[in-house]
Amino acid sequence: LGENHPLMQGDEAGKIEGNSPVSRLVEKLDKSVVYIVSDKDGGVAEGTGFFVGNNGHVMTNAHVISKARRVYIKTLDGKEYRAEVISSDQQLDVALVRLVSNKRDFPSVIVGDSSKVSKGDKIVMIGNPLGGKYEHTVMTGIISGFNREDGSMQLSIPSYPGSSGSPIFDSKGNVIAILRARAVTENAKVVKIKKEMVTLRTIEAVENIGLAIPINYVRPLLSTVN
Repeated sequence: LGENHPLMQGDEAGKIEGNSPVSRLVEKLDKSVVYIVSDKDGGVAEGTGFFVGNNGHVMTNAHVISKARRVYIKTLDGKEYRAEVISSDQQLDVALVRLVSNKRDFPSVIVGDSSKVSKGDKIVMIGNPLGGKYEHTVMTGIISGFNREDGSMQLSIPSYPGSSGSPIFDSKGNVIAILRARAVTENAKVVKIKKEMVTLRTIEAVENIGLAIPINYVRPLLSTVN
């Protein structure tokens, strides 16, 4: 990150300690990522989100907050907030929520341009795989492909329960996608049941492949923040 990058401003500017460019990058970006818990009938759903506005607007996957009676958000410093749903697009699987707080200086991400990335580009993901057990986990990888299921971006980073909604950063620290799901494959097997051949189909998760929503797809939703 350059000295003029918004996330480099403030009291900690110039005081970052880290052993690599990635660790120094993560130290700043981590503050923009949150842990989400949705209280739903029959249990809770855990996920990830990230600030897209200084006033407390957070973007995540729609399925994380869908049909939730209450939504709670915890920031990196351990503070917890209640959140209200502002908008949700079930088809695209994105949602915008806002923290119920008088605070107005949350550390927002910088939105990049997903049309300017290429296969092989390095990426960084910060999320909460398996929920609160592994909050603010960092994973690195590359962009593996484009135009997969529903126009998704293919990543070398897998998705786990709790990491839905995680921001995908490029090497400059800009968000270029939102993690949405783990890639799956369908297996078919023909078996004989009572002298009749029957095809059995099973769906299995694919290891080390995640699918993400290109950030340009959600620009109309982001335009409502300001």
